[in-house]
Amino acid sequence: MEPVELRGNGRIVSYTVNYQYREGFERQAPQIVALIELEEGPKILGLLTDAEPEEVYEGQRVTAVLRRVSTDSYHGIIYYALKFRPVRDGS
Repeated sequence: MEPVELRGNGRIVSYTVNYQYREGFERQAPQIVALIELEEGPKILGLLTDAEPEEVYEGQRVTAVLRRVSTDSYHGIIYYALKFRPVRDGS
């Protein structure tokens, strides 16, 4: 196997909107989960951010971004995750 560098840009192949959530994750509802085909070819599942469900569509361009998802108040650890946001004209 050879390492492949992925730039994090791609298009939405399909998506679903999850309106259910676990206790403590109310702020994250609804969650948009998308199957994304990266420019380099692989398809991956990822969470969308910075978008409302009615703004998302198949074929939409997206780019990977790092987002803070939670903080461990006892230890002060901040947890980050890779998510995808729609590419808007001019961004």
